[in-house]
Amino acid sequence: MRPGTWFYESEVTLLNDYGGTRDIVTGTTLLYRLDSAPEPNFIALNDRFNGLITDGAQSENKDWLSMGILVDKNTCDTWFQAPETAPNDGVTLTACVPMKAESGKPVRHLFYAGWERSHIPV
Repeated sequence: MRPGTWFYESEVTLLNDYGGTRDIVTGTTLLYRLDSAPEPNFIALNDRFNGLITDGAQSENKDWLSMGILVDKNTCDTWFQAPETAPNDGVTLTACVPMKAESGKPVRHLFYAGWERSHIPV
């Protein structure tokens, strides 16, 4: 993402013919395991999209940061947590969404971020 943007779109296409489906995985990370950071939340947003949402004091400066991944329900209907790293090694929790991919067909997701310091009072 660049300054002034709140999301980016990613599109990946498998080029080799695997004769089936493979998972393409993306995710969000928490740098700190703090009581103020709730567990990731995977929700059905509407008839077409699912979302993975994290929220809490998870930026490098421990500012409030919300991150979300929007995925098509046809490619993703679940999430998983990657194994945690050792304490103080950086990333403490990685929430992942596996997206089903078929050779030659693009798989897309949107990644959103909202940072406490970006808030502009009205």
